[in-house]
Amino acid sequence: MNSVAEAPVEVAEASPKPTLVLPDSQLFPVISDRNLMDRETGEPVMLIDGIIEEGTLTMVSGTWGAGKTALLLSIAIAAKQGKPLAGQFAVSRASSVLFVGLDASPYQYAKQYRRLDAGLEAGAAGVDFLDSRAVDIANEANAARLKRTIERASYDLVVFDTLNALSSYAENDNTEMGKVMRWLGSLCTKRRTVVFTHHTGKPGIGDSKRDRYASRGASAIPASCDAEWRVEL
Repeated sequence: MNSVAEAPVEVAEASPKPTLVLPDSQLFPVISDRNLMDRETGEPVMLIDGIIEEGTLTMVSGTWGAGKTALLLSIAIAAKQGKPLAGQFAVSRASSVLFVGLDASPYQYAKQYRRLDAGLEAGAAGVDFLDSRAVDIANEANAARLKRTIERASYDLVVFDTLNALSSYAENDNTEMGKVMRWLGSLCTKRRTVVFTHHTGKPGIGDSKRDRYASRGASAIPASCDAEWRVEL
């Protein structure tokens, strides 16, 4: 039997995809003080007058049971309808809204929403709810998927209840919570606003009920926010 030598098969290496490298002047532009002042002449646009500026990251903090979630749902309804919050804080425009509820069951959120919906006579305002509690942005793939979901729908306002339920990172670790806050900040654009709830720390021995306690956990949390509102009983 004559043996036939097989010719070696050559596998062509895939050519690497070209990487776009911006020049330093585009990546880190520098402008003069005069140009800065000439450009930034308009007043900030308030999504909700006196409370939430458009395109910012805002924290709503408070103790358990203070009404943070109810306030967050009220903000979502007001923003969606473009109607004043609590009948007195003007809303700049009707916005598309996503509510990411991670701190309670869907039943509990629906129960609170029905009450607000009836009390405000909102008539099913049209707020979207993320129908999943399987969110952990400590998982980079999950974080990327959720961000794509938000960006593809072009939501104007995204609200998270609560910060602690958003990831499995250690709440007191500045490095880990810094990652969470940078992810939240990356969602903000000129027209997209992000609001989240967070718990305040427990009072120490000798503290009175009137004392205002700081938000719980790492200092990176409040330091990364553009504004913080405290809800008190």
